[in-house]
Amino acid sequence: MKKKKEYLDVLDENENMTGEQKEKDKILRDKNYRRAVHLWIMNPENEKILLQKRSRKKASHAMEWDITAGGHIKTGESSFHALIRETYEELSLDIQKDCPKKLLEVKDKYYFYDVYVLFKKVSLKDLKLQKEEVSDISYFSIPEIKAMYLDPNAKIVRQKYVSEVFHYFNTKKSSRIIY
Repeated sequence: MKKKKEYLDVLDENENMTGEQKEKDKILRDKNYRRAVHLWIMNPENEKILLQKRSRKKASHAMEWDITAGGHIKTGESSFHALIRETYEELSLDIQKDCPKKLLEVKDKYYFYDVYVLFKKVSLKDLKLQKEEVSDISYFSIPEIKAMYLDPNAKIVRQKYVSEVFHYFNTKKSSRIIY
């Protein structure tokens, strides 16, 4: 079955819509600005964060630990709906009724990320991974993740805003810093 083409909105360097839409592979190739979502889930019972290991099929950061779920915001799609879609596609996890909180808006290279956080107990055995995107999923404590970030040999995607996520999970407060 042929994969349906995915279109994304092209943005300028200030996150303004240009009125142009491009296929996902072309927007990546041309290094255009685009929007994406990130989700971090913490289990409130053991205070561990759910991370995914990216598939070996991924063009970037293959086989590295990363956020719980995330992806591009398609043309005409809201940030929240992209978050719900991506989380369900990657993990078969429906978070629509869980009210994830938008913590940050972050600009990084050619991306504008909307970063969401959610306290939710998720059983790993209930998840069905999208093998093209995700090879594994596991819980990690904040100290374990910090140690991976400090280890130059650790296979983890280093998100520049991670300290703000840790601060929120530790205090339940956000300073609403936008990088």
